[in-house]
Amino acid sequence: NSDTIIYASAGKFTREDDILIVYIGTNGSFSTPDELILQIQAYIDYYKTTKVIVIGLHYRSGKLNNSSIYDLPMQKKFGSKFFNNRNYLSKYGISDAIRLGLLPDNGTYPTAQDTIDMNNGYPPTSIMSPDLIHFNNIGYDLMGHKLYEIGKNLGYW
Repeated sequence: NSDTIIYASAGKFTREDDILIVYIGTNGSFSTPDELILQIQAYIDYYKTTKVIVIGLHYRSGKLNNSSIYDLPMQKKFGSKFFNNRNYLSKYGISDAIRLGLLPDNGTYPTAQDTIDMNNGYPPTSIMSPDLIHFNNIGYDLMGHKLYEIGKNLGYW
């Protein structure tokens, strides 16, 4: 029957005490900050939770070559629940990865390319996969540590 509603298991069992982390990347169908914010808000409304962390954009190519134009509108809309990962990674990604033992503290980081990336407001190459869109294992570990810290600061855990 074409009128049958099909639910993904995660979407069928939402609870108000759930913690929602929203991270829409280049697969999202948006072309303006307002369109992206509407998509994110739709997720939040659907899941009916106030415990939210919204992760910003960090891309440097394709349709999001200048993802920094999304930062301020998202910060205004989501306030302390917005994590500007592009800004964080471009300023503290390498130093935090070294502090957390994810990268060696032997003077080889940041690399020359990392420094160029960070000076341009991008996440350093050393924590990115070769496509420069996705993180490598170090980048994902770093994001996990930071999201835990944000959730703790927001009182989620």
